[in-house]
Amino acid sequence: MPFLSRVSGGYQSDSSARKREIIRKLAAAPGGGGGGGGGTPTITVSSSSFTDGGITIPTSQIDSTTNPPLQWSASDTTGIATWSLRYSHEEAPGGGYLHWSINNIPVGTTSIAAGGSWPAGTVINPPEAGPFNATTGWQAAGDGNYEITIRAHDSAGNIIASGSIGATTEGFTRLIVNPTTPITATLTSTTFVNGGNLPPRVRINSGECGGVVGQENTSPQLTWNTNARGNIATLRLQCIDISAGNFIHWFVQNIPLSSPTATTLSIAENGSWPAGSTIQGTSWSPTPVRANGWGGTCGQPTNVYRFTMSSYDSEGRRIAGSNAVIFGLMGT
Repeated sequence: MPFLSRVSGGYQSDSSARKREIIRKLAAAPGGGGGGGGGTPTITVSSSSFTDGGITIPTSQIDSTTNPPLQWSASDTTGIATWSLRYSHEEAPGGGYLHWSINNIPVGTTSIAAGGSWPAGTVINPPEAGPFNATTGWQAAGDGNYEITIRAHDSAGNIIASGSIGATTEGFTRLIVNPTTPITATLTSTTFVNGGNLPPRVRINSGECGGVVGQENTSPQLTWNTNARGNIATLRLQCIDISAGNFIHWFVQNIPLSSPTATTLSIAENGSWPAGSTIQGTSWSPTPVRANGWGGTCGQPTNVYRFTMSSYDSEGRRIAGSNAVIFGLMGT
């Protein structure tokens, strides 16, 4: 199964070396998944070219190679060593396709001009696929809703706090809301290490997919944590194979938390979701999946699986900055 990268209008094959580089950067980058920490600073993000939820790129400029100007600040910079920036498209297949991903921005840098440049030491991460501006890291964004998130990191790379601003292109409705309290969420697993190989027992079968006889299609253990409950009402989990056109292996919505103040949720291997959860289909349909919705892995050893837990308010709007992500490889 070839690695398929998202490009304008569809997907294209990519090399295994390119894929390994993507997963290395996504899993190892501060805030890329599995790491994190608490903190109280409030991060404010703004732009001189659009308001929160306003139009960042008119339809006539969809293919612009110039980034929008951004400014950000923290209510308290104590302990902050660097910033990171993420600009994601929420309607992309699988959600959260990154068009702009920057790490190790020095704490003294709190803005970038339209068509500007980053200071020395800043790390520009290429987007998942397609051309981009090598000076700024910006990739032209198509129609849809977007989220721009600035995260503050300590000297060890742990997330201290984050702040977001919503952006949309002409003709789209705002689907994202800012949290009542700054959110830092993490997703971890005892089944696999973030960026490492998934065990053979999670594969869909023990035949062509090489699963473990008697343990086929074991769903991974997952634990979600957040630093603050804020206006979180429910969670959504999605696992996709980003190496195969965002093939869906797990998709569960409306996951309730155990109490109005709960800030953690766990599911054991082959465990059940809380009552009220909505289990959606997978791309395996009509191949049988587990009762909890898991449809196991299958593919080449370097296939990349992205697990994302997102938070939603009581009106079903996703809460900005709340995505928690970890990655696993198919393995041998």
